[in-house]
Amino acid sequence: MAKFSSFNGTNDLSSKQIFNERLKYEIGLFDETTTIPKPMIKFYTGEFQFYGKVDETLKPITVNKKKLKLLSNRNNLFVLDFVEKQFKAMKQNFDKCVTVGSISKEDPYLSVLNPIKAYVSIDEQYSKYIEDITTTFNRDYIIKGNRLKNVLDFNSYMNNMIDYSNLTSQKIPITRSSFIKTNNCSMNTSGLVIELADLPFSDDAIKFEFTSSPNFKFFQNACIKYGFSIDYYAPWRIIADIDSPPMQEAMISLGYNRSTVFATHFDDAVNSEIENIKTVLYNGYNLLSRNQPISKLVTQCNRRLVSEIIQRPQISKRSVNNMIDDTVALQIFINMRASEQEVPFSKQIVSNITKNSFSYLTSFGISSSLQYVQEQMQTKQLTDSGTLNSIVLSLQNRKKG
Repeated sequence: MAKFSSFNGTNDLSSKQIFNERLKYEIGLFDETTTIPKPMIKFYTGEFQFYGKVDETLKPITVNKKKLKLLSNRNNLFVLDFVEKQFKAMKQNFDKCVTVGSISKEDPYLSVLNPIKAYVSIDEQYSKYIEDITTTFNRDYIIKGNRLKNVLDFNSYMNNMIDYSNLTSQKIPITRSSFIKTNNCSMNTSGLVIELADLPFSDDAIKFEFTSSPNFKFFQNACIKYGFSIDYYAPWRIIADIDSPPMQEAMISLGYNRSTVFATHFDDAVNSEIENIKTVLYNGYNLLSRNQPISKLVTQCNRRLVSEIIQRPQISKRSVNNMIDDTVALQIFINMRASEQEVPFSKQIVSNITKNSFSYLTSFGISSSLQYVQEQMQTKQLTDSGTLNSIVLSLQNRKKG
């Protein structure tokens, strides 16, 4: 039973009303004095906001698509293979209980479990995110910022993009590694999430109605039995708990285990950053050159103003690859990642990371140099409360305990 009789929070209220209603939902959805009932978890808070998007050291990861398995033919949904196995078993259990009458068959969502949404492509999400950034960059920073006359080719565009990232990327990161750690990147990209209803996340009354179902307690117990957590902020969304015994048993039955799952089912996001950077610059520049193909330059010559029409050319992906070799791309990546940190690095730290990364590039190749940069950026973050590194330490200490 809830502590309050109603929950009316929506995004349409005033700021004060939203605060009060969200607080009611935060502390009063269940009549518990200290903790919310299992297996509900408050995702989007603390370390849980990164669940499924980072590994145990908080390095950003992406799903190995070869490990995805079809969850529903009806709407072409996919999840990771061990998640599909457990959900299928839980769904069969619900079907059986509805048939024998042990749970209500009237609940629109919790009698027959029909997945509505599951895996979402990180590539599609990041592509849309970057498209919005480059559109804003071209329009506001280049054109409205009166810099168009200085952006006449790809190289000048690239230099301006680097300058822009230094100004904005702490709040609006450009690299995919940093994007993954933001709320702009959905937890659904993990392949661990299944949504059982298409309901608004912003309406607390609907959430309360969902948890008030006579089948909800059975749903909670079933999730525990099969290894799922329930999102407190969207109780129709379940997330595979890879640390639960049922989910680990499913992994073992498929030929791997908890200690190997990150290696077998996920890829390190940093490995694709060089290609990402080239694509961002290539698409952004060609968008600008299509919309602004000509610039008129006015210069003074012998006390006379002389105008010149400059054609801003389109560029091919092959030309971009020729202009941005691994050394240049690595330098751009380091500059962008450094500017994306919660606490800015000193010039000396960035210089040291750059110097050493070039040594890795020469001796071991681009993949090793990217891994080095990733590790250095990670470990040099301050350990103040709430930073990523403090959460890493928390996780490490918890394992030791």
